[in-house]
Amino acid sequence: MDTPIAKAESLAEQAYRYLRTQILTGNISPGSKLVESQLAKRWQISRSPLREAIRRLEQEGLVVTYNGVTHLFEPSRKDFEDLYELRTALEPMAARLAARYMTAGALQQLKAVLESTDKYLAAGAMDPFIESNAKFHDLIAESSGNRRLRKAMEDISVLARYYRYICFKVFQRYVDSAEEHWRIYRALLAHDEELAWLEMKMHIEVDLQYIRTEARSVRLGD
Repeated sequence: MDTPIAKAESLAEQAYRYLRTQILTGNISPGSKLVESQLAKRWQISRSPLREAIRRLEQEGLVVTYNGVTHLFEPSRKDFEDLYELRTALEPMAARLAARYMTAGALQQLKAVLESTDKYLAAGAMDPFIESNAKFHDLIAESSGNRRLRKAMEDISVLARYYRYICFKVFQRYVDSAEEHWRIYRALLAHDEELAWLEMKMHIEVDLQYIRTEARSVRLGD
């Protein structure tokens, strides 16, 4: 990891954002140790802001500490299934509500995200592709009009993004996922609540099916 810290703003915020990005893009291997003293020395900062950054990552589920040792979260097949079963319950409902409430401006914004996603895919820019993919789901949640549904989705959004990284970079679900997003968008554009619900449900279930059939190939534990 190269030194990411520039002391113009909160060091804790910079350390948090940098570590979070490195984790979500797979640049730090699952299960890796995060040693405060080593990172603080490398970045030439005190351990206090680094400790704060790691605490925030723990709250999001990306980092775990046991026996006094801090590790990057290591995905398991069971956790993947649990999270995607929850997404299957939440996100189709968000799509149904978004089809009801989504404004012309929000639909235009969603289309722009999809167009950017296609450009990233064509250029082979996978990290921006994954970020754009996540933004698509976030915009639909924001348009649902249901505050509690949005909160439930926000609570799992970071780990959902982490597992999307596996689906894309390991299972190479780039093209299929992009096409599925366009189908969801067309249902939203038509304000077809049932179709939006169905397209989103099928979209998430494909990822779930991949992990159920291919978990051994990516060395996920039970």
